[in-house]
Amino acid sequence: MFGSPWNAVIAAALGLLALLPVPAANGAAAAVEPVALVTELAGSGSVSQKPDGGALEQLHELLPGAVVTLNAGARAVVVHTASGAVYDLAGPGRYRVQPQALEALSGRLARRELPPEIRGFRLKPLSTMQASIVMRGSAPARLDGPSGGVLVSGELTYRIRGDVMSPSLELLDADGNKIVSAREAPAVFSPAEATALQPGRPYVVRVQGQDSRGKPVELSSRFWLIDAEASARLRAARPGASATTTDLIVYAMALESAGATATAREAWRVVNERR
Repeated sequence: MFGSPWNAVIAAALGLLALLPVPAANGAAAAVEPVALVTELAGSGSVSQKPDGGALEQLHELLPGAVVTLNAGARAVVVHTASGAVYDLAGPGRYRVQPQALEALSGRLARRELPPEIRGFRLKPLSTMQASIVMRGSAPARLDGPSGGVLVSGELTYRIRGDVMSPSLELLDADGNKIVSAREAPAVFSPAEATALQPGRPYVVRVQGQDSRGKPVELSSRFWLIDAEASARLRAARPGASATTTDLIVYAMALESAGATATAREAWRVVNERR
């Protein structure tokens, strides 16, 4: 057996090993999510962060530790999605993104809180919402109407467009059961007028018919109503006609976070018109 001096050496070595970092599973480092978003930008600036540093742009997502530099005369609005705060930044200045705040290294910044109806939602990173920001293109035959979650049932209106002969229509629940069935699809179909819809439960509008060459055509759209409490909060926080671009972006992000992805698509369309 080793004597007491060796015991001391072994104990010291084990203590040093305990301080070494433990590799992540499969050698992969844990992903770091953005905590802030540039919603408005006038003038120019840059951001120092990996992997997408460089020129500052509107809708630029910012990671913890990122440093935003604004040139003289520039102005930016940054929403800190993790803390629910909005920052107005003025150039020239340098600002560091912290996990729960923005810090002025130089320059002037002003902070305000998001409305309480919005702060209750965890705003997801914008990069997870791109499917809702991009509008769907046209097709020879299509079913126009919401695809995804909606804020209120009044948004649920469907129209058949294009080359569809003798279309039939069905409304199905999540288990595939037919709730509504029509051998001749109406020109306009509103599910909420045909049956009582349950919030949080998905439904599918399905149209079947033929094109002008006799080939089968099937069109469908899946939708759901978000829960009543979230809907009431978001309706209360809906931006008015004089809303800023930041207000519109934050509202669209809150819609996404609440599952109202179809309603958010229209909100993003308004944002895109302003950009």
